[in-house]
Amino acid sequence: MESRKPKVLFTYVEAGFGHIIPMRGMANAFRQKYGDKCEIIETDLFKQSKNPAVNKMGDELTGYSKTITNSWLLKQFESLSYHVCSPLTLKVLDAHFCKGRKAFEGEFAEINPDLTVASYYMPNHLAYQCNKKGLTDTLIATYTPDPYIYPAWDRNCDLYMVNNDEAYRQAVKKGFKKERVLKIPCVYRKCITEMNLTKTQAREELGLEDRFTVLTSSGAYGTKQNRKLLEKLLTAGLKINVVALCGVSEELLKTAKDLKKIKCAETNFYVVGFTDKVAEYMRAADVMIGKSGSNTVMEAAYIGCPMIINAEINSLEAHTAKFCEDAGIAIRLKNPDKILDLIKRGMDEPSVITSINAGAKGFSAPNGDEVAADALFELLKTKFPNL
Repeated sequence: MESRKPKVLFTYVEAGFGHIIPMRGMANAFRQKYGDKCEIIETDLFKQSKNPAVNKMGDELTGYSKTITNSWLLKQFESLSYHVCSPLTLKVLDAHFCKGRKAFEGEFAEINPDLTVASYYMPNHLAYQCNKKGLTDTLIATYTPDPYIYPAWDRNCDLYMVNNDEAYRQAVKKGFKKERVLKIPCVYRKCITEMNLTKTQAREELGLEDRFTVLTSSGAYGTKQNRKLLEKLLTAGLKINVVALCGVSEELLKTAKDLKKIKCAETNFYVVGFTDKVAEYMRAADVMIGKSGSNTVMEAAYIGCPMIINAEINSLEAHTAKFCEDAGIAIRLKNPDKILDLIKRGMDEPSVITSINAGAKGFSAPNGDEVAADALFELLKTKFPNL
């Protein structure tokens, strides 16, 4: 029987903030509720490694998310993977990351966590491989923010948390043991769930004129689809605010700044780089337009900001977009002219816009992080019954 404090590892992979944000929420909630009973470690296992092979593996994982937007070939390969079984997908990945995987195993065994928590597929899989080889004996828990089960998820985990009925159905159908799949509320950031400003107050805080506001966002890295959309919005002669959230994309930031030269005098154009005020911008907006990252769409739905999905960079985001449209929390519309027409109609008849996220109430539970923390602690008690 164990008497020491159990070691809980929360892993981060910088492959888009849709994975990092829920991990931070769960880690913070777990620390607040159970930090006195556990040793908690938060780390990006790939970035913080001292081994070049592990760093390279991490760079490739991150680079895939960044480059697939502009690569037709990568898109086809990624799409094909959805028709291949999980064990075969994982064998291909194991072969490709052979050096990095072996180096990772030594470092992971040195940490030797009692519970490993991941929201990205690779740490989950590598942790299981370490268990299989007898290097560690870690419980493995996963949270996926997506409504579709990505092919590379290793089915060998002790807890698989999802946030919607479709993901639950797919997880059970695709090989996860039913008793290990748990549906919880979405894990939102506190800035989202605690947002209490009115639309006018949010605009005032952000320095925006109090008028119809269109928010554009292309995720952490930006997408080329935004240029055509912004050109349409800025030259339409509308008395609106257009806010371009550019994230960490220097290319998108430069493009947006260049567009300031051609904008119509009637339109206020605000270009924003990386910001911690996304919740305020969502509250200030009458409509948001962007790609279908599950975290972005769900946060917009919670805030009550109608969202138009105009870009889907991979098959997973295409599945997410369809799910969100079917659930009534967003619509898919890629043509800039049609988006502009919808905005014009919405300015005259607000219900045209507000009806976009009529189904958002079904995803408005604010405590997904706490439910996840409790589930993780209950899992840990299977190994440490005296906690």
